[in-house]
Amino acid sequence: MLSTTNILRFIRSVTIAVAWAIVSLVTVWLLVGLEPRPLLVNKSGFSQAIYDSKGRLLRLTLSNDEKYRLWISLGEIPPAMIDATLLQEDAWFRWHVGVNPISLIRAFIATYIQRTRRMGGSTITMQLARQRFGINSRTPWGKLEQIARALQLDRDYSKDQLLEAYLNMVPYGGNIEGVGAASIIYFGKPAKDLSLAEALTLAVIPQHPEKRSPLPGSHPRELGEARLRLAHEWLSNHANSPGDLIETLDVSAASRHELPFLAPHLVDRILASGDSDARITTTVDSDLEELVERQLQSYVERNRLLAINNGAVILLDYPTMQVSAYVGSANYFNEAIDGQVDGLRGRRSPGSALKPFIYALAIDQGLIHPQSMLKDTALRIAAYNPENFDRDFLGPIDATSALVRSRNVPAIEVANLLQPPGLYGFLKAAGV
Repeated sequence: MLSTTNILRFIRSVTIAVAWAIVSLVTVWLLVGLEPRPLLVNKSGFSQAIYDSKGRLLRLTLSNDEKYRLWISLGEIPPAMIDATLLQEDAWFRWHVGVNPISLIRAFIATYIQRTRRMGGSTITMQLARQRFGINSRTPWGKLEQIARALQLDRDYSKDQLLEAYLNMVPYGGNIEGVGAASIIYFGKPAKDLSLAEALTLAVIPQHPEKRSPLPGSHPRELGEARLRLAHEWLSNHANSPGDLIETLDVSAASRHELPFLAPHLVDRILASGDSDARITTTVDSDLEELVERQLQSYVERNRLLAINNGAVILLDYPTMQVSAYVGSANYFNEAIDGQVDGLRGRRSPGSALKPFIYALAIDQGLIHPQSMLKDTALRIAAYNPENFDRDFLGPIDATSALVRSRNVPAIEVANLLQPPGLYGFLKAAGV
């Protein structure tokens, strides 16, 4: 048993420690209070999500610091996710001033007096302050700075703003931060579509991100026990919860290595344009994109003996002139063909683009009709000997086939038949 002297010494030590803590806290509080209102979140350090026209993900980019961190507003996060997080991390978040004294006292007793286990007693605001200001909260001075910064943030920002920032920056394992990125990576859906079981799963991860990973084979027991405890607490606080909640807790999750990487040349082009929106929706249809990619690869394989090893295709929806598929090379990952170079952006001869106007002018002048027979044979114009791209001739060919197959010689022959002002005059009048 402790003697009276030892008890008095202990009380004296605790009193001195508390006094020093109060003095230090007040000092830090006064110092941070002199600073201007700090920036809560730097949104330039977030990922971007690129979607196709049907809302399917094409790519989720990494942030500047190699994190998957996608900004979403608080309104896009389902109430179940918010309530589960508060229940798990900080039940009194809406009522305290950034710091919960009771939690801090309980953590101090468990860590330094009972020495049973190390507890932090951190509120959501304190966790946000630690991450926002890079504080080492394991030291006494760091803990005091964390408390002071939490008080400062609570003074300068609303509870919803703090909660929004926290849910966008809290770690969910590996280099995944924020519920926006976690919901897409683990469950393949935006946060607004999370089920209750998925929300409870995400809510327990931040306390031990590596030990509670939802990936198969990670630490199923750690995750399962934490999620079960939270589910029981949820049921005791939400009378209208589904009766089979406990049975449906085990949800499957995917890895960040399974994220889609579609329409790569188009996405690269969008990102290079400087568009900083968190979510960008394109006009591309990912089904058509994959179909065009397969067709291009098949064409290249069939014609490899003709020294064709690369190509590029853009598919337009004629009524709207919107891009439905954008394939910049036959294989984005093939270094032998410089696959990451976007062939659709390369400058090339406009000859084929002019041919429809040549035939249209000839039809307009009554010189030919779509089935008129033309000659695809050797042609000499002074010192000029025009050739086709395949350096061959097909002989007699109708005008429609000559245009569809983009034959050079028949087009030049028709251009020479045009009456003044001819093709040159037409282009000049069009401002070309």
